[in-house]
Amino acid sequence: FWLKLPVRPRPAPRGVCEAIMADLLDSEIPKPVFRPKSEGEAIKIATTVLKRRDLNLKYEARTAQKVAKMQAEKLRLKRSREIRPLSYFIKKDLRSRTDRITAQRSLKFRKKPKMETAGALLVVRNNDPHPCNENKEILKEFFQGRTGKFGTGRFIRATKENIDKLMRISRLVYFGKLSRKLLTELIQRRATVTKAEGEEPIPLKDNRIVEEQLGSHGILCVADIVEELHSGGEQFELIRDLLGAVEIGDAMKGFKMTPAQFVLQGDMKDKMDERIAELLGV
Repeated sequence: FWLKLPVRPRPAPRGVCEAIMADLLDSEIPKPVFRPKSEGEAIKIATTVLKRRDLNLKYEARTAQKVAKMQAEKLRLKRSREIRPLSYFIKKDLRSRTDRITAQRSLKFRKKPKMETAGALLVVRNNDPHPCNENKEILKEFFQGRTGKFGTGRFIRATKENIDKLMRISRLVYFGKLSRKLLTELIQRRATVTKAEGEEPIPLKDNRIVEEQLGSHGILCVADIVEELHSGGEQFELIRDLLGAVEIGDAMKGFKMTPAQFVLQGDMKDKMDERIAELLGV
């Protein structure tokens, strides 16, 4: 009876091992290359990275916004809890009171624009349909017992009393002085004369009509009418009653304005010629 044990191989000499390792290092060893398993996998990875970056940016922006709100609220609470002395409120009240008094004084002593109290003013009814009772009486005085049709005009003397009345109804009319040239255009284009009741009005274009109606008073042509109206002569009331209400035109349609927009009202000053010229189509 005997046991056979495995024989251990003898180790190679040291010089032989070093020679084998040198041969392996000199030979070309293939390097691993990483490739996607399927086509388009790299694009998917890049898209995922971009999405993750966008989500991170949005999260950071939301966080910064929340922090800013918290800081603002903290500052507000701090200021609200701050105890201010009584002198602060006294100075604030005095400052506001001083500003109020300064504004009132500036309005009181402000120089009002002076209007010429000579010649004639053309008063035109605008599109405001709601005059109060006091204003109705003034409108009836200027428009021959009526409140005035929209777009019609009347000539009145430029006296201080009439100007004060016009300022009271400035919401309902617009008015101003016309130049001689534009006044001549208005008379020739829009002025009419009614010879008898029930007859149709005749346009005041021919001097023969002027001579027939006003010749006995020394007015023979349209130029004489213009001169009397512009200077406020002795025959002013006679000519005004003869002409009656002159059709100027609807400013809303002429200037293509809507009811919500600004309506012509008050003293037009230097712009009266320009506005009437636009309505006449001069």
